[in-house]
Amino acid sequence: RMQINKIERRSIHRKKEWLLMDGYNIIYRSYYAMPQLNRKHDGAPVHAVLGTCNVLLKQALPYILRGAFVVFAMDSKGGSWRNDLSIDYKANREKMPDDLCSQISEIERAVAAFGALPLRIQGQEADDIIATLCMRGLEQDAQIDILSTDKDLLQLVQPDVNVIDAKDRRLNEDYVFQQFGVKPDQIADYLAMVGDASDNVKGIKGIGPKSAAKLLGIFGNLDSILQDAPTSSLISTGIRNKLLAADRQQIALSRRLVALDTQIPIPNLYTYPQSSSAPWDEVLEFADRNSLSAFKTRVIREKNRHVSSPQADEEDGTLGKKYDY
Repeated sequence: RMQINKIERRSIHRKKEWLLMDGYNIIYRSYYAMPQLNRKHDGAPVHAVLGTCNVLLKQALPYILRGAFVVFAMDSKGGSWRNDLSIDYKANREKMPDDLCSQISEIERAVAAFGALPLRIQGQEADDIIATLCMRGLEQDAQIDILSTDKDLLQLVQPDVNVIDAKDRRLNEDYVFQQFGVKPDQIADYLAMVGDASDNVKGIKGIGPKSAAKLLGIFGNLDSILQDAPTSSLISTGIRNKLLAADRQQIALSRRLVALDTQIPIPNLYTYPQSSSAPWDEVLEFADRNSLSAFKTRVIREKNRHVSSPQADEEDGTLGKKYDY
């Protein structure tokens, strides 16, 4: 009888919701997806602002209306500790376009208008902010969704942590294995072996995705691969020779660069003021200030829908539900 009661209480318990947004991942996708748009009163570009607002309206607002904790994590200005470790890290990336750079402060104001928290930590990347907050959320029994298309963040996937991609797909542990042939907690070792061209991180020469996945399937982690694989009969001579020829210091550096830091110093975010009301007035005022008339119309339509049926937002779990891996 007591066991039945425990099960019943668990079934009606609703976990806290956290949405952790990968700021510059969203901003850059918005910038390149949207046609040029300029503000009426001063001609300033606002197309990335509009694109980000569209994401906030479609993908963040449902969480905000349900009272979720929403953070828009952003990279520190001036680089991070990874740039101190390696001068080659992200050295292949072009400088942020001037007409995007000029929109960043307005994007941060848009995030705040929606009731989310734009967050930078000096010397840290958004990925590490998200990783650290993810661990904090799990400690508080939260259900955590991460909005990003960055494969590095798949390291964090577990039963109460999912990544939501640009197609609104909820990427879980099964997805990670289907896509890469490894478990989420093996992603850092996998990337250290195959390299990560987007961040200019070197891998082990001659080791591709299939070989890396096979090695991790056999040995479990990178340390065991480097220790046991060279003398193992379970792998081919070719792979064995590539591992023997690999630069161990470079492998260790790559592993450090791709692994997420879950222990960076972040202040207690609950000390930040958070509104308990729907942010309609703030968002509409922001739209007016930036000449976003079509966006304003969509916000009004969403507001009317919410006012006429507020319980729909409590029940609306559409984000990431359409495709469930």
